[in-house]
Amino acid sequence: MRGKIGPNPVQEIQYAEGEANFPPPQAMEDTAIKKAMVGTVELNSGTLRWSTNHARFTAHDGSGQFNVYFSTSVPGGVVKYEFVNKDSDRYTIQLVGNGSSAVSELGSY
Repeated sequence: MRGKIGPNPVQEIQYAEGEANFPPPQAMEDTAIKKAMVGTVELNSGTLRWSTNHARFTAHDGSGQFNVYFSTSVPGGVVKYEFVNKDSDRYTIQLVGNGSSAVSELGSY
């Protein structure tokens, strides 16, 4: 697996067999998404602007909240994903651009 943590350069992350078991992707039912809807939000990144739907989910273990901002106008549908823990620390992943010549910052595709 490749990863980038903080200001460190992209690197290979080694896991011993059986050490990191990732669960399979989960599908969420429309009713759960509708229940979690907060509203619509305009998000900007440089000169790009997206109109998004904002859904908020609480972590099952009470460790924080997940905010997902999604739009049908972007590949994959997710514009921004943010986790806010109990201490108000924020972990954010946001789309910064899209197009036919996009590449992964991690160099994985």
